[in-house]
Amino acid sequence: TETITYVNGAPRAAISLLFSNGGNAAVTWDTFIGADLFLANSDEGVPALVGGAAAGKDCIFQNYTILFENGTANDRYSANGYGTIWSEIAAGNLSNTVASGCLDNGIANEWTGRNLTPGTNLTISTGVSFTGALAPVATVPTLSVTGLTALIALLGLVGYVLARKVFPGA
Repeated sequence: TETITYVNGAPRAAISLLFSNGGNAAVTWDTFIGADLFLANSDEGVPALVGGAAAGKDCIFQNYTILFENGTANDRYSANGYGTIWSEIAAGNLSNTVASGCLDNGIANEWTGRNLTPGTNLTISTGVSFTGALAPVATVPTLSVTGLTALIALLGLVGYVLARKVFPGA
């Protein structure tokens, strides 16, 4: 059972994958989560690895990130061109590689060799998060009351000097 939990306005969505074995024999499987990314109104991004999880960053500033979380530690990852992601998932084995450059990228995480005996459950916790900003954050300088008063006085003085140059005798 897949449960996606999103709170309106939050920068992430939690994903819980619950596996149950209602059969009479143990089962072993691999789990994948993958996506073709669309970052910051662009189909291109820079593949990345963040905390062991596959991610993608915007091409220009590389400070806006989409990431598959690894609440349950993933065993493998891939942050590559989107075609590579789907080929690796189809082959059943992520490459633990991160491509370089700005490209039509995708990301995937893999949990390998999970095992359930009859009558047991297992939960894999993951999610998707969106962090950062699309443009660098600039710090706007501020003035104290004293600084603002000095600036106004200086501008007044400059205005007076200019007025005397343009209108002698003013």
